[in-house]
Amino acid sequence: MNKIKLARNIYSIFLMLGMALFVFTSCDDDDDGPAPAEKNIVELAQDTQELSTLVSALTAADLAGTFTGTDEFTVFAPTNQAFEDLGTTLDELLKPENQDQLANILKYHVVAGKLLSSNLSNSDLNTLLTGETVTVNTDNGVRINDANVVTPDVEASNGVVHIIDKVLLPPDPTIAEELIRAGADTGDNGLSILLGILTSAGYEDLLNAASNETSTLTVFAPNNAAFNSLLASLGLSLDQLTPDVVRDIIEYHILPIVAKSTDLAAQDYPTLLTNESVTVSLDPVRIDEVDVVQADIETVNGVIHIIDQVLLPSEPTAVAGTVVGIAYFNKDFTTLTAALKKAELVSTLLMDGPYTVFAPTNAAFEAAGITDLDPLSKEALEPILLYHVLGSTVLSTDLSNGAAVPTLNPAEIYISLNDNGAFINGATEITTKDLTASNGVVHVIDLTLTPPANDIVQIAIDAGFSKLAEALTEAGLVATLQGDGPFTVFAPTDAAFDALYSTLGVSGPAEIDDAVLEDVLLYHVLSGRVFSSDLSDGLQATTLSDAEDPSQLTINIGDNVTITDNDDNSADAMVSDTNILGTNGVIHVIDAVILPVTL
Repeated sequence: MNKIKLARNIYSIFLMLGMALFVFTSCDDDDDGPAPAEKNIVELAQDTQELSTLVSALTAADLAGTFTGTDEFTVFAPTNQAFEDLGTTLDELLKPENQDQLANILKYHVVAGKLLSSNLSNSDLNTLLTGETVTVNTDNGVRINDANVVTPDVEASNGVVHIIDKVLLPPDPTIAEELIRAGADTGDNGLSILLGILTSAGYEDLLNAASNETSTLTVFAPNNAAFNSLLASLGLSLDQLTPDVVRDIIEYHILPIVAKSTDLAAQDYPTLLTNESVTVSLDPVRIDEVDVVQADIETVNGVIHIIDQVLLPSEPTAVAGTVVGIAYFNKDFTTLTAALKKAELVSTLLMDGPYTVFAPTNAAFEAAGITDLDPLSKEALEPILLYHVLGSTVLSTDLSNGAAVPTLNPAEIYISLNDNGAFINGATEITTKDLTASNGVVHVIDLTLTPPANDIVQIAIDAGFSKLAEALTEAGLVATLQGDGPFTVFAPTDAAFDALYSTLGVSGPAEIDDAVLEDVLLYHVLSGRVFSSDLSDGLQATTLSDAEDPSQLTINIGDNVTITDNDDNSADAMVSDTNILGTNGVIHVIDAVILPVTL
């Protein structure tokens, strides 16, 4: 029976060989070269018995799809025996939790492009494993590192396979190299965001430490999903974050020791961030109550544990979600944050509130001439900052035109609404509204607010308007304009008064009739606070003057703001400075004395 089977098998073999020879001869007659391979790399491996373990490994590493497309690759394919020689290491690599490590090993066996054995020479080839090469030696056969090519040039539709007798193991990476590899993955579980931070300007020291083979570090690495979740909660993009805060956060994720998951105890561990520790709990391993989703990625200089949330040190944790946090995490508000710290107001604004904060940007501080906080004491900063805070929640829809709102200073701010937007004290615009927080709301403003310290007469004196002060004294109006008001004063410069006196042929206010002088001065005064944001072109404004002619002046808004008076012989006055706020009114500076009648 066995002899019959053997005879049949031999007959079948010869029959198949004959058919193959016929087909080969026919093809040789019809074509100039061999028929192209029909199977892709994965299909070829599946049909090759000695590569079955490789197929299983590709499937476990979720790489099979990579080698079924049209992109061409050269694969150095270990035999089943080569994988068996790894012993228990293979069993560990095939476990789901070690998928990334297995994928890295397999990528180390692949070169982009199609390289037949005739194309190989003594050289190093870049593999699909980022930053790693294999060494080709063709002096005696073909060797890849320390593996022999036992079957070269098995062609596939998308490349070529060279079968080798040993599994190639990449050199152990540094933490930096491992992060670079993981950083190629932009999906939720990848580390591309963390890698982007570490490779950007300002973090060179941390990247150097992660690259140093003599370092001893443990990195709790937040995956992309963790960073995206943090950014969404802050309402910011990565490039909007304050660099110093980002550095603190990154340092908080690094321990200056090597600690695998089995080495960790339920205790606090100091981090690279000075005076900050993370708390480890066990069963399962958690860091500050955050899950470790992949543990023990070992490197030559430490270990990486991937986590699914970004860990925050104590200060960011305290401010996150509050009115302080909206400025704290945003790089456009570093001056405001520093000012709040120096004025010791952070703890105040972390209370329940609710608060409304009008938050000046860094550019707003610069516009006010504040580029360095060192000259400003806590005592000087505190009243200014409190002038930007209300003791209640005021949304943009709650603002009303002309409203006077007390601050924590407690001086009032004054709201103007017009077609151009919402303004505070005439000139400061609310550029971004209604950033809500757990204890209030933040509105972004483009100029800092300065609380009024003096009445309008004292402001004029302090600003050097000596001729105006002299005229007010002569007319007996000082006490009037130091009253409660409020008033709006168009304040002529000293040069404007000199021009008037020259026209009239007098040396000063004492030579002008007191009643006329009073009418002229009161013609510069409106009742109430009228800011530049309250003005409209052609506005007819009634003054306090008692002149016989209509006591009105006309505001014209073009390229400049000018004032037309009742003297046909005088040029219009131009407004040169606006919205100087006093305790009882507001001042606008003009370059000519305006007249209620023709003098």
